Amino acid sequence: MPTSIDFFTTDVPAHISALNPKTALDIGAGAGKYGDMLKRAGIIADAVEPVRKYIDDYSLRTKYRDVYHMTAAEFFKNNRDRKYDLIIAGDVMEHMYLNDAIGVIDAMLYKAKHVMLIWPTNLPQDSESEEHYEMHLSNIKLSDLTRFNVEVYKRTYAKCWNDVPIYAHYALLAGHTTKYNEGLRRMNIAGDVAYNIINDV
Repeated sequence: MPTSIDFFTTDVPAHISALNPKTALDIGAGAGKYGDMLKRAGIIADAVEPVRKYIDDYSLRTKYRDVYHMTAAEFFKNNRDRKYDLIIAGDVMEHMYLNDAIGVIDAMLYKAKHVMLIWPTNLPQDSESEEHYEMHLSNIKLSDLTRFNVEVYKRTYAKCWNDVPIYAHYALLAGHTTKYNEGLRRMNIAGDVAYNIINDV
């Protein structure tokens, strides 16, 4: 589906404000939720979206400077000169096989100062409307990201599916060529467990 999970609605804009990026890339733009947010903040944003129908139906070309009709892996292979202050991948990584997702994250971290990831775990999903890109192919966990510079991590309970808890995750990663922001990390480690927010980096 072209919409994303509605969690971390204060964290994303707060961190965008704190990072103050001038340019951004939205991976898997879908309906353009982050495009609208970035445009309101005056940030020049591009988008990657593999589903042509979403590009047309949600008028993505009015929300972004450039829209690339391809997968994230294709984008980083074919646009090696493009660099951004911030890359957002909201509800994207679970649509890739784990090894492919880790490779794409690695590529993003060479092309951006910071990368925001939002994804669910324990949430099976088949194709929506015969669109094969909508299938969930991996169950990424924090342990899969320990090779990267995680500045912020949050996990919150979403719901249960067949008595298995589904969680929503948020991670802000520092790019490979970006100085690690220990202050930002410490500020966001002090989560409130009472509200099912767990910061355990």
